[in-house]
Amino acid sequence: TITNITENQHAVAYFSQNEYDIRVRVISEDLLVFDDTIHRVPCGSDTTIAVPLFFCYSVDSVDVDGVVYDSLTEVTLYDVRENHLLTYYLSRSQYVIVASKQGNGTVTPMDTVHVACDDMVTFEFVPDTGWYVQNLIVDGDDLGTPAENTYTFANIHSNHTIEVVFAPTVYVITASVDPIDAGQITPYGAVAVEHGADQTFNIFPFPGYEIVSLEVDGVSQGAVSTYTFHNVTENHTIIAHLAVTGISESGESTVNVYASGQTVYIRNEAGISIRKVEVYDVAGRCIVSQIGTPSSMQLQVPAATGVYVVRVATERAVVSYKVRISR
Repeated sequence: TITNITENQHAVAYFSQNEYDIRVRVISEDLLVFDDTIHRVPCGSDTTIAVPLFFCYSVDSVDVDGVVYDSLTEVTLYDVRENHLLTYYLSRSQYVIVASKQGNGTVTPMDTVHVACDDMVTFEFVPDTGWYVQNLIVDGDDLGTPAENTYTFANIHSNHTIEVVFAPTVYVITASVDPIDAGQITPYGAVAVEHGADQTFNIFPFPGYEIVSLEVDGVSQGAVSTYTFHNVTENHTIIAHLAVTGISESGESTVNVYASGQTVYIRNEAGISIRKVEVYDVAGRCIVSQIGTPSSMQLQVPAATGVYVVRVATERAVVSYKVRISR
């Protein structure tokens, strides 16, 4: 109002555009407020409000002035002519770890495990008695036998798999024959036996040999031809001790046997009747057989280089000799 006008007057009015408040709140599932911001928006304008990104969280729902929308990551307001309240509710990202096993043992936790982002989880695996952890496979990578029976996933940001392979503990029974060319023990050598299993060994002397004793873990079991380990829980040794049989009745050497190359010579020094001569390989197979004679004799042995047993049957006894054939 201008009063008592006595001259010309000049009036100027200045107008400013109204602004409204857009309040944006970001709240986690455990009601932790991540963000609370006010945006000033000119009257009649359009505006888009995007939720700030927070590591390990995703938008679960958005409340726009009391109306809830699922899984929106941004909200656009058109022709703003009043204040508004936007509330973004976030949920923590979840990942899955699938645990499996082979063999006898336990894995804890087992099957499908749900883990929150950036958390950690430890798996424990315990083999049954007589078993051990042979392999640990994580996300397809074979990590071999672990030093400890645990594995920890830390700062989890993705899905994972873990597989524990249990295998039976294996022990070794070492079987041998003394002397090596005197017979067989089956099975022979380093024999693998699973925990708690039984294992039987059989001894077969070659012609002209007999079992003197069977030594098990350093202790003689007598002149037995078979032995069974029951419920094996440790390593063992088994040795069959054999000796030559067939000493002549007179106690004197009446036949002299030796080899040169592939020829075996039998010298009949006493003039007694030789009924039969046989040559055996180390596997106990007869590879040459010939009827004897009262005089000395010789025979060809078409065999590979090695030790062979010559079995000479006379009218007094059956005597075996070891000779070496060379080609």
